[in-house]
Amino acid sequence: MRVTPNGSGKGPIVVVDDDQLELQLARRCHQIANPSEPLLQFSSGFALLDYLSQVTAARQPMPSLVLLDLNMPGLSGFDVLERIRSLPQLSEMRCVIFTNSRRSTDRLRAKEFGADFVTKPDTADEFIRLLAAA
Repeated sequence: MRVTPNGSGKGPIVVVDDDQLELQLARRCHQIANPSEPLLQFSSGFALLDYLSQVTAARQPMPSLVLLDLNMPGLSGFDVLERIRSLPQLSEMRCVIFTNSRRSTDRLRAKEFGADFVTKPDTADEFIRLLAAA
């Protein structure tokens, strides 16, 4: 389950999930893990894409890691990932499909987009280890 970001690791860790409980858990686990990178949270793929437009304009720092929920209303994680990969400035940004799905087709599709695939941890301790590894 080890996930490491590309580059210097100085940018924020980003979590995108439409479930507010998942975002609260991510925030709390991040506080416990205490990685050096700040945590940014977005509740939709649209909000992430707005932030990334600021990144490509050099007004916000490049994320060191993006944990992207797969099943979200509006834009799915794959929809967002497809848009991210279409931008040359973001083509190397470390993205992880972060989901409860265990379907092999989802894992393969994530790989096609150059993203890792991680099943959401079952316990807070596993989530803390994931964030600490970033």
